Amino acid sequence: MSAARESLALAAAVMSLACAGQAAAAGLSSDDVALINMHGALSSAIAKATGDDLDRKHARAFARQLEEKLASRAPDRATYARYPDDGGSADQLFIIGVVPPQGFEQEDVFVCAEQGARVRALLGITKKGDVYPVHSWSGPRKAKTPNAFACDAFVSAKRDEMNERLASQRKPR
Repeated sequence: MSAARESLALAAAVMSLACAGQAAAAGLSSDDVALINMHGALSSAIAKATGDDLDRKHARAFARQLEEKLASRAPDRATYARYPDDGGSADQLFIIGVVPPQGFEQEDVFVCAEQGARVRALLGITKKGDVYPVHSWSGPRKAKTPNAFACDAFVSAKRDEMNERLASQRKPR
């Protein structure tokens, strides 16, 4: 192979690796296949957790909210995606997820579903859209008072973890 061809091959390889690195850094919000995977897997996981196949529609509505929030991440803090927006009623399924801030696109999204003042599902969503149960949570799974959210402790803890990591990365050295 001539030196010119070797240089072209090397440049193509470098460009390929650079593009792959950018795609990997983008995370769930910019990967159409991952988003499609997330929609289906989340819908199935929620329906399985609640035992009600009709809850798939709530999971799909939440997934759309989450997708919007992922596309417009806050630069300075983790935020939430929730369905329904108003928190609904105690009997209605409520789903809330912690959206990592900008710069944390590789982080998993953590989701809590509750109904009847009890946590029904604790889930994680990877950057590839895979949904998995979170078994490591040992905190409360019931609301403290009748009007409180059962998911509050879980999502607050996950949000605080992300915000602390963000703050530690931004500290001047």
